[in-house]
Amino acid sequence: MTNQQLLDFIKQQKQQGVSNEEIKKSLLSNGWQSTDVEEAFGIPSISQQVSAQPKKRRWKKIILIIIAVIIILIAALFSLPIFLNLFAKDIA
Repeated sequence: MTNQQLLDFIKQQKQQGVSNEEIKKSLLSNGWQSTDVEEAFGIPSISQQVSAQPKKRRWKKIILIIIAVIIILIAALFSLPIFLNLFAKDIA
């Protein structure tokens, strides 16, 4: 059974962008057994959680929202004279 502390450490290091080899070297140099380390890296939940990379998705959503707001503002800016012109025809 793999230690939860070991799994949490690996997950944290992967989120910081540390390579698997560097994580393994660090764990082995700090007294962890190689079988425990290999078993921890073999658990699918760690690799699936880290590979999702929610930070990139968040930035994509923010950028899309900003682009949508800019497009709406530009459309409103160009349609404003047309809208105001409708009222100007009534004034003598």
